[in-house]
Amino acid sequence: IVKAVSEVCFLNVHSVIRGGSIGRGTAITGCERAELIFMVEGLPRQGQEKWVRPLLRSVKAVLSLSDALQNVAVELRDESLHMVVQDCVSINLKFSPVFEGHSDTLAEIEKQGPCSQRLFGGALEREMTQFVSKQRGQVKTTMRLLKWWREEQEWSVMCRPSDEVLDLVAIYVWQRTNPVEQWKAVANCMTLMCRFDEVRIVWTNYYRKDAIWKPLLAQRPLLMSPVNPYKNVAAPTEFDCSELMAKAASTHFF
Repeated sequence: IVKAVSEVCFLNVHSVIRGGSIGRGTAITGCERAELIFMVEGLPRQGQEKWVRPLLRSVKAVLSLSDALQNVAVELRDESLHMVVQDCVSINLKFSPVFEGHSDTLAEIEKQGPCSQRLFGGALEREMTQFVSKQRGQVKTTMRLLKWWREEQEWSVMCRPSDEVLDLVAIYVWQRTNPVEQWKAVANCMTLMCRFDEVRIVWTNYYRKDAIWKPLLAQRPLLMSPVNPYKNVAAPTEFDCSELMAKAASTHFF
């Protein structure tokens, strides 16, 4: 996909970040997701809400001419292009300005205002992928088991927990409880998710606690992104945790 996009695309691609569950090494069969973020020279940092959609439409039109993607349907979404290949692999393509590093990206978010942080998710994908992919094998197994459990349930649109939510729950549980066996790790995750509306989880891997955007500290649940002090991964405006709590309470995994 990267080769096909690069060959037909009219953009000056500086680098490509590979993320999602595939890039992080936590995918499960039948639920494989990849994020491909094309870091493009010359894209302006300001006004992304104005140029992202026109750019995506242009790229979508060009991709429709690619022989390699003739049988792949490309869907235009709010901030990405989406496609499914091999009937099961879900791929999101995003395009971002080039940043000099993590601190440079956060400085730009602070400059433009915390509400702009959703536009910079692609630029922070490298750090998020590194954070998840460096976890021990046992932790990744827990992540995969939680995703398998999720796929066995039926969810309302806003109630389906994202890969990011489940990954961070697994990491937090392993850090706090260090379970001896896998069944105990999953049980601890279910216990935490039963009371998810009370959760307050913050990290100090990529930023200090005092760097967290103050209005977020009052939110519940609070599951901070470990790489973005302006993002609550479980923000109540985007994720309704009621079904997660109910299903976790009624689950007997092993």
